[in-house]
Amino acid sequence: MIQGLAVDLGISQRNLYYMVEFYRAYPILQTVAAELSWTHYVELLRVEEAPARAFYEAQTRRHSWSVRQLRQEISDELYERTLSTQDMVVSTASFLTPIEPEQAFREVYDFDFLCLPTEHSERELEEALMRQVEKLLLELGPDFALLARQQKLVIDGQLHFIDLLFYHRGLQCLVLVDLKVVPFDSAFVGNMNKSLNWFRENYRYEWERDPIGLIICRHAGQEEVHYATGRLDNRIFVAEYRVRLPSEEELATHLHQASPGVEPGETEGEEEC
Repeated sequence: MIQGLAVDLGISQRNLYYMVEFYRAYPILQTVAAELSWTHYVELLRVEEAPARAFYEAQTRRHSWSVRQLRQEISDELYERTLSTQDMVVSTASFLTPIEPEQAFREVYDFDFLCLPTEHSERELEEALMRQVEKLLLELGPDFALLARQQKLVIDGQLHFIDLLFYHRGLQCLVLVDLKVVPFDSAFVGNMNKSLNWFRENYRYEWERDPIGLIICRHAGQEEVHYATGRLDNRIFVAEYRVRLPSEEELATHLHQASPGVEPGETEGEEEC
């Protein structure tokens, strides 16, 4: 029957099969989002589990993802990584409700889009993230808005800096991010706690929640984090970041395509991994 319809209608058999799958996944017309294109739904149909499909559909509508962005997030297993750190609830309500801090942060952030070498400094990490702000915000998750980098604060006449300052709509508070290219150290918590107290007393609007700290480091031991952050009045979360190293084949291809006369470590412009 599919073969006959494909000939009669001038439509490929593959598209007809997609149409059948689409009907099985969305039998009620009212559940179909007009904001998404047919191509969006073709990508969503490749997600077998219904909760995962609903998650990607909601995120696509919320962030106006292109088909390419949707395909990339599915490939990067955004749903699985989000689910590993929180009980994900996909809401289709017209009005969103505030969330709890545990729902906003992950244990691991994938910064594979940065193309960083194995050894890199905190400044190199921060500058690379700023060159890829859009991808950074997608990786952090919904509702993050970047307010500043290297935000200054003065305590006892001494100048201090917060690497990245965000605002989170769902939490309704400031989020202070400290970037570390070394394994977690309990001293990081003391510095973050001091900064949170300063922001709570000097930088917070009366209607906002207390600010929250996020320390992103190369490695975070569970016990070290547990004892360093336990019983603190301020909320401080610790996460790891990972960068993907290029394979030998990718390195060979990149070197082969490089323009003559460009020395190793130099580039003629911004390139993707």
